[in-house]
Amino acid sequence: MKELLGSYSITRLTIEEYKVTFEIPDNCTYKVIHNDGIYIVFIELMENETQPSQPFNTFSFLTQAFAGSIHVEFNQKIGLDGLASANKPRIRISVNE
Repeated sequence: MKELLGSYSITRLTIEEYKVTFEIPDNCTYKVIHNDGIYIVFIELMENETQPSQPFNTFSFLTQAFAGSIHVEFNQKIGLDGLASANKPRIRISVNE
């Protein structure tokens, strides 16, 4: 199966705030969880879907620096059974204070 994450970018807004923008197929859902300075974006196909679609939608969210860095992970459920997942890419940005 193809990956569920299209292009992504991180834009610096202030010294401690960044905007994460990413694309996923329009037949996927996502949720962002923030825990201990790590932002995890969970991406999965909608119910009864077996392959990612071609049209992509763009989403974004804001992050705050934690202990001098921004840490974002994308968790893609890419197995046909919905159980297999891949934590990629992992992004870590050191913030110059």
